[in-house]
Amino acid sequence: MATGNKIALPNNSRYGQTNLYQDTAGTMFFGLWQPLGLPEDNTDVFYTVRMGDAGRLDLVAYDYYNDPSLWWVIADFNNIVNQFDLKVGDMLRIPAKKRVMAALSDLG
Repeated sequence: MATGNKIALPNNSRYGQTNLYQDTAGTMFFGLWQPLGLPEDNTDVFYTVRMGDAGRLDLVAYDYYNDPSLWWVIADFNNIVNQFDLKVGDMLRIPAKKRVMAALSDLG
């Protein structure tokens, strides 16, 4: 559960729908969306973070889902707490778009 002071982000930010918090030490972190609970599957794709993608899951989400706002799905699936810790060469497991869309529709 997220603790700390909630910070409002502009709605036009790619993170505008995400809860952002700052702890007493000044560290900023994203709150969690409702986890999808997707298990690993043989339709998942493995992706190696490239130079321009470090810290930018929105770019990866756009490449795989044609929707940068689904960056949190990749973060959740890979247990990433702070996407800005992503480094070139890190390996991500990307769930297939069909499974993600089905899980999202199940959330209602």
